[in-house]
Amino acid sequence: MLLLAGCGSANAVAQEQSGNSEADGSNTEQAETVALTAEMLAQYAGRYGARQIAVAGLSLTFQRDGMPTAVSLKSLGDDKFQIIIPAGAVVRGPAANGPPPIILFDRAENGRVVSLSLVNGDGEVMSTSERDTGNSAN
Repeated sequence: MLLLAGCGSANAVAQEQSGNSEADGSNTEQAETVALTAEMLAQYAGRYGARQIAVAGLSLTFQRDGMPTAVSLKSLGDDKFQIIIPAGAVVRGPAANGPPPIILFDRAENGRVVSLSLVNGDGEVMSTSERDTGNSAN
């Protein structure tokens, strides 16, 4: 669990987390961004239980039900994205002193994205959510 405050709302926001950055929003781990096309990003967009992944320009955003604003995702390649902790966000939870969480997407044999997993800085899978049926056919 990650508690973010000051990221678009005066209210604190509970968000699933599997790693994190310091309270000032600076990430302790810097990974190189992998550029993806809008068509490639669209494959990930959809609802995964209480989580929504959306395309915003040439990047993705992540928002869990109850969060007032979405957070950006940084593409690391191979269906792997890092959650970007907003500057000024207050981060609390078991991984409060670790690197930002990672989202891993899983694909079916046909290549369609079917689920996402939240992974903490230690590589522990914190949760997995299946993609809701009724999303795009990607």
